[in-house]
Amino acid sequence: MKKKIIFIVSLLLALSIPSVAYAEEYGNTYPAYVPVSGGAYIEVQCALGRGTLVFAREYKDGYFGFYGSGYSPANISRSTISGTYYTAAGAKYNARVNAMGEAQYYRETSTRYEWINLNVTKIYNTNVKFEDFKDDRANIIDLFSYDPVTYLWLACTVVIILLLMYIAWRSSCD
Repeated sequence: MKKKIIFIVSLLLALSIPSVAYAEEYGNTYPAYVPVSGGAYIEVQCALGRGTLVFAREYKDGYFGFYGSGYSPANISRSTISGTYYTAAGAKYNARVNAMGEAQYYRETSTRYEWINLNVTKIYNTNVKFEDFKDDRANIIDLFSYDPVTYLWLACTVVIILLLMYIAWRSSCD
């Protein structure tokens, strides 16, 4: 009887390990290339490369969510939020996030001026508290993202499951 209980508990544990999910976490290291200190900041990877959106400090909490199913910060308030986008290479752009819209930068050429979406693909560091309910987002875990930590996590999970199943099988056979 003891062996059957060990087998069932081991099997349940092995089946529950892959279903553990964690919330998205971001770093909070302020980027050294940003020439101003303080305020609300979001360091991102986007169409302009790596850079940081900086806004007034009152926008740290309750103003940002996500646009669509990606990582593009969205303004969930009723007014436009203005700020600055600093690239890691040293360029500076005016930035804004329209009400219920995503982050944009201001580009001027010799013939026209326009606001262009930043198309954020990754968030590195931030002190902004996002309003985020991932259950209603269409995010997919990409096991083939070329991230070594993901592969290590997957390998450890498989090894642990196989080990637990082997132990359970051995204990049920004795």
